[in-house]
Amino acid sequence: MNIKITYYLSLISLIGMSACGNEKQNPSVNYPIFDTSLTDTTYANRALSLFSITDKQWLEVHYEQIATDTFLCRTFFEKSLTLVQNKLENIPFKDISEQKFKLVYFGNYPSAFAERLAYYCDFETIKAELYSWETVTKSDNILLVINQLNIDKESFTDFFEGAYPYKNQITVINFEQIKNLFYCSKYPTVLQIYESNAITQDWAAQLIFGGIQAKGLFPITLSDNFQKGQGDTSTPIIRLRYTLPESVNMNAKRLGDIEKIMARAIRKKAIPGGQVMVIKSGQVVHYQSYGNFTYDKNQAVHNLNLYDVASVTKAFGTTLATMKLYDDGLLDIEKRLKDYVPKSQKSPSRNLKIRHLLTHRTGLPPNAPISKYVRIKDTVSTAYKAYFASHNSKEYPIKIVESQYMSKQVQQELWNEIYKIRPERSRNYLYSDVNFALIQSVNETISGEKMDKYLDRYIYHRLGLNKLLFNPLKKYSKDFIAPTILDKKWRYGLLQGEVHDEMAALLGGVSGNAGLFANANELGILSQMLLNRGNYAGEEIFSSKTVNDFTAKKYSGHRALGFDKKGAGCYEGASKETFGHSGYTGTCVWIDPQMNLIYIFLSNRVYPDPKNTKLMDLKTRKLVHRAIYKSLK
Repeated sequence: MNIKITYYLSLISLIGMSACGNEKQNPSVNYPIFDTSLTDTTYANRALSLFSITDKQWLEVHYEQIATDTFLCRTFFEKSLTLVQNKLENIPFKDISEQKFKLVYFGNYPSAFAERLAYYCDFETIKAELYSWETVTKSDNILLVINQLNIDKESFTDFFEGAYPYKNQITVINFEQIKNLFYCSKYPTVLQIYESNAITQDWAAQLIFGGIQAKGLFPITLSDNFQKGQGDTSTPIIRLRYTLPESVNMNAKRLGDIEKIMARAIRKKAIPGGQVMVIKSGQVVHYQSYGNFTYDKNQAVHNLNLYDVASVTKAFGTTLATMKLYDDGLLDIEKRLKDYVPKSQKSPSRNLKIRHLLTHRTGLPPNAPISKYVRIKDTVSTAYKAYFASHNSKEYPIKIVESQYMSKQVQQELWNEIYKIRPERSRNYLYSDVNFALIQSVNETISGEKMDKYLDRYIYHRLGLNKLLFNPLKKYSKDFIAPTILDKKWRYGLLQGEVHDEMAALLGGVSGNAGLFANANELGILSQMLLNRGNYAGEEIFSSKTVNDFTAKKYSGHRALGFDKKGAGCYEGASKETFGHSGYTGTCVWIDPQMNLIYIFLSNRVYPDPKNTKLMDLKTRKLVHRAIYKSLK
């Protein structure tokens, strides 16, 4: 290769190869970065032996730009990561739903590694010096990170001897000091990274979960177990990859217009903040949070924070449950409500077809009859006390907010009222929350369990989703969740983690029309699963036919089964195959199969007052979507 010797040396410096000395080294010797007895050419050959023939050719073309071009620099580091051993083929991790991940680390805390890890799984962090192997259970998956530390025999012998019985549950991830691998020769899963920085730590987390493929080859012979040229380069890509727009040939500058659009929306007080995610061809090319939870600017939005996604629940909650039942042959969309819900036998809605409920062609009104519960102004009146109390008790077990609990009779009465609603004779399109409440009753009757439990068991949990859920305060604190409205009419306080939608609140936070909380990352995973025709990370959630049946066809105007076709917040230039949904709180998800493109926008535009329509007036969601399409080359 026609690369200058000086660049060979810079390659070695970049990959931090601290063990480029003798072919077999003694771990008790502290080797310097450079062994002065070796020639520049020897260094070069060893550095380049990290890379495959194809990657060496890539280096020959791009080596002069790597140091100054962020994308090329990231690509260079990505190609160098070496999965030295993968004997159990554990990498990438596949069925993670029952695994408990533990990040046990030596040396410096790998902050960028941990930050990216959180996009794939929940995990516990423990310093190695404080970890006891006696606490290991069969479900533990231990990520043993050695970061920028020379391991000496005296200090760490006991630790590694204690770890050995659990070697099949341990993934060793060694940053920098190659000679540390002398202590890891008996471990079946070993990943070597030659420099510890934000980029390599990010890639390491992505590699073990299948966001990227392992490509590097071990550059020296260290021992019988670690031979020159060793490395598994056949690992599949099974999950989202987090990268730059250049990876999928998108124009980063044009995509940067999103920053200006979001800044304007925040400046105009259309929203206090939000999240935007763009996924192209299975790669996350833009994922950023903007602004704050409130206009007080006392808490910035983070990528993992949760939002009340409002009617996005209809598509990514209720409809997915319906699809699963349909896929399993338990539901026929041409059958009627009465065929599945015994309580509806005398209902005026009993003859409505499931297909018509999913496409809002039932003649049912937009809203359920809830006024008598949520518009009682006198909180000391007999009417109010019949339904609500300030403390939890056997008679009032359902929590609405911190100081408001509800009687079970409310839900019973509300369902009875819903079944009594008489649809109009016309079957023209009319968007209705009642339709999806009835779909919820169908799903729960067939499955025999509450919709949130069913979704978690058969969809969310299987995909490793932990931040897409109903009633999030059962798991997360308020400061993890963006607030919605300052309710002055019923709940008398700021809603933060409690569902904004009133019917959903009356139904215990789980309703067919609303109630789901999520961040853009986990909605992105669900969206990619749909774009993959029902598959993700080795899990077949739906058959390809089911995904096509629910998303491809227009049944009425701009509606598919449970999904919208290019509705609110969707750019007109999106393909006609595009499907998704929007939400009242200022959210939307749009999936374009033709362009292999996913767009997710989350905000709390209703804070503190839902009468704020500036998000719609400014057309912020649509403009962001437009910027995405304009960035496609």
